[in-house]
Amino acid sequence: MSDELKVLEGGVSAPNAVLRSITITGFKSVLAKTTLEFAPGITAIIGPNGSGKSNVADGIRWALGENNARTVRARRNDELIFAGSETRRGVGMAEVTLQLDNSSRRLPIDFAELEVGRRLFKSGEAEYLVNRARVRLRDLQDLLAGANLADNPFVVIGQGLVDQVLALRPADRRTVIEEAAGTRRLHLRREDALTRLKSAEVELVRVIDILREIGPRVALLEDQARKWTEYEMVRNELRRRALRWYRSSFGDAATARADLAARLVSVEREIERLADYVAESEGVTAVSDEELRLAREEEERRRIGAADAVAAESGLRERIAALQAAA
Repeated sequence: MSDELKVLEGGVSAPNAVLRSITITGFKSVLAKTTLEFAPGITAIIGPNGSGKSNVADGIRWALGENNARTVRARRNDELIFAGSETRRGVGMAEVTLQLDNSSRRLPIDFAELEVGRRLFKSGEAEYLVNRARVRLRDLQDLLAGANLADNPFVVIGQGLVDQVLALRPADRRTVIEEAAGTRRLHLRREDALTRLKSAEVELVRVIDILREIGPRVALLEDQARKWTEYEMVRNELRRRALRWYRSSFGDAATARADLAARLVSVEREIERLADYVAESEGVTAVSDEELRLAREEEERRRIGAADAVAAESGLRERIAALQAAA
């Protein structure tokens, strides 16, 4: 059994759950663990005034989720814990457990026998138990609501309540009887449903008026929606075609760039070859110029030598002629 109760389909048509027993420990004037069993029929608890008879009824109310301390005849919740007496020490916890026969499944939970318990500690902490497993108060109330045991002031009828009911006006008395029978809750639900239905009808009229108002604009809006759809289709197609064109253009540009790069490499190689040729040619030209200069110098020396020889021959002839003339 987890903290979330497994709720089944119950119903007011099923016989009600039957209280089999109540176990009280440390609650109000009851110190020791005390269990009272209830047989079929009427069970009477008798005793002198102040013996704690009413505390049994208070324990039933409290175990079923009653949170108003005054309803169980206490000023504060901590007064529900046995505070001690002249001969007995107080305790730190009050606990009440109810044993219910749920074979009719009036309580919407998949157990034929059910334990509903509640604990209160001195610290103020409270625990709610279903079959000894901790649950939330809301879970307990939802469970007990299936048998009209949640928040029902007529689960326990106190002294004088019958006289008060009989003294009421017929309309008020009917309300009390409906609450005790659980039909009052159904009437309230019906009234709430009718209120929500009227609100829905008003809202429906408002919606119809709005539809009538916007009716003439529907055709225009439909035409605009159709044009917008066509626009979206054309724009998407244009986007796809532009993407294909860019991809194709990028591919052509890449191919052209690769061709240019190859041609550039070829041109650079040709330039290198021509540069080597020019350098070689310049070297050959330098050698030819040097040989020509040397040849010219040699020719000049030979010309000068020839001129000197002619001059010497002419001088010799002149001396010979002079010698002949003198002879």
